[in-house]
Amino acid sequence: MAADSLDLQRLKEMTGDDPLLAAEVLILFCDQAIEWRACLDSAAVPPGWIEVCHSIKGAAVGLGALRLGEACSIAEKLGRTYGPDAAGAESCLDRVRDLLVVSTTEMVALRVTLSADGRFPQTKPDRSM
Repeated sequence: MAADSLDLQRLKEMTGDDPLLAAEVLILFCDQAIEWRACLDSAAVPPGWIEVCHSIKGAAVGLGALRLGEACSIAEKLGRTYGPDAAGAESCLDRVRDLLVVSTTEMVALRVTLSADGRFPQTKPDRSM
């Protein structure tokens, strides 16, 4: 299983290449994502969304969900620069919501693989060098 929105190398680095630890932190992220999602779904532009994006960003980047982290960073910067009612906030939050679903779906699938196989899935070698 290749995760399209997860950087497996980052996850390996953050968990000391321990697949069982990786599975555990993925569970924790997905559990927390339920609360984040509930907050973000409370309104088109919910109160406290800037702080929620900040929290998601830190956790996502740490686990290798870099696209989600970047979307949160953009939303957070918009909110901190122009205020919580900034034009464009709703579309930024829609992007965060969408990527939160994509990332947690991939994390659940990866967690199942890690728990079942006890090892990380094979990744394609980086040929960009």
